[in-house]
Amino acid sequence: MVFVRVHAMKGHLSAVQKEELAAKLIQAVADVEDLVNNETHKETSWVQFYEFEPENWYAPANRRC
Repeated sequence: MVFVRVHAMKGHLSAVQKEELAAKLIQAVADVEDLVNNETHKETSWVQFYEFEPENWYAPANRRC
C-alpha cells in the first residue's frame, strides 16, 4: 500500500499533470520498496493533492524584496 500527500499551489497543476505525477509517485515508491506494481497494488495506492492559495505560502528562498 502506498499513500502519498502532495502540497501544491492552487492552479499550478492541471488534471493531466496530477494524474501523471500520481502515477510516477506510486511507481517510484513501489520501486524503492521492491513492490510489484500490479492491479492489486494500484487498487491499494493513493495520492492525495492539497492545494493552497498562493498567498498562503511563504518560502524565504523565493521571496522577492
